[in-house]
Amino acid sequence: MSSRGVDALLDDFVVITGEDTFVITYTPDSREPAAWVALGLKHRGVTAAIVP
Repeated sequence: MSSRGVDALLDDFVVITGEDTFVITYTPDSREPAAWVALGLKHRGVTAAIVP
């Protein structure tokens, strides 16, 4: 996964509102994609709780 893929996911498929709560859970082998999603949300001004 790349930042471009995450941008497409967040911009084209997810409708983010001020009432949303994001929780990112991941397994050790999916840590990098979870980090891309967290960073994409952060760039949009959204904080996500991260649960390893």
